[in-house]
Amino acid sequence: MFASHLSFLILWVSFSLAHPVDYRLLNARSPSSTSTVTTTALRTPDPTINGPLAVNDTRTFDLQVLFDGNQRFRESRLDLKKTLAEPPGVMLIGCTDNRLNPGDIFQTPAGSTISQSNLANQFTKEDLSTYAAVMYAVKSLHIQHIIVLGHYGCQSVHNAMASRPPEGIMQTWLQPITDTFSRSRRPEIKKLIMARRWYDDAGAAEADADASRALVEENVRTTVKNLQTQSILSVAYDKRNRDPNLQLKVFVHGFVLDEESLEVKDLGISFGPPGQTIPKLPFDVTVASTFHNSFGKFNPKAKKLDPTQISNVAASQTMSSAPNKNGVA
Repeated sequence: MFASHLSFLILWVSFSLAHPVDYRLLNARSPSSTSTVTTTALRTPDPTINGPLAVNDTRTFDLQVLFDGNQRFRESRLDLKKTLAEPPGVMLIGCTDNRLNPGDIFQTPAGSTISQSNLANQFTKEDLSTYAAVMYAVKSLHIQHIIVLGHYGCQSVHNAMASRPPEGIMQTWLQPITDTFSRSRRPEIKKLIMARRWYDDAGAAEADADASRALVEENVRTTVKNLQTQSILSVAYDKRNRDPNLQLKVFVHGFVLDEESLEVKDLGISFGPPGQTIPKLPFDVTVASTFHNSFGKFNPKAKKLDPTQISNVAASQTMSSAPNKNGVA
């Protein structure tokens, strides 16, 4: 008897492995089902992310525009050798969704800046592309400043906070922003979360724009924190660092672009080498920066730093590593 049960179990396991079942489909109630058990239907994919690919009409953009632009560039007689002889002073980490490049936003001279873009201007040690770009900019080009540039109206940030976030690789990439949204203490974000919790569609629609702007700022703040704790700067600014090749003097700032007014504002979360006074920035500090929470403790997996904490709202002065409402901890 036992042998027959064991044989049946082996056959059942073999059949299950050979014909796997997507058990999520069992939750989707069939129209012909007479069962009274309450089930949850599969989430409908967001058509803006997961819908059928649109057929691009290449006639909407004439490549002649690029050719004509290159002709004007050649006629400008720009001396590239002289221009590129001076290393860039600033690196910008921007968003792919922001189609205004740094040269347009800041009207910088050719060759004076370098940029790295991804969806929602993120930095993590898992993103080898941005990680390598930062290391190259710091060690080889000897830049002086890194600017994380977010922008209000960022579609990637808005997708991350959507009630039905994107799926697949988009979900994986935007998950850190979704996590920031879920645990944020910003009043604008909490208002939206509570409206959704109580199925207040009108309240959620009213709170959506303010929550999106707040999350753009919080995402920039998270990127600045990750640069502080996960990049080459976390090692270079460690008190125990004795490597002469890592005696760096790089300052990191968090900015946000208002695409309506075209104004760039400082979030007041800059950090730099220990003991160094952060340069006074000419950009206005956004009022919302007063609502930023302190970063708290450093990632225990990274070497702990003791960076200078300077608030750009107050007078420039050297402070300890204790967190404050405008600084980075």
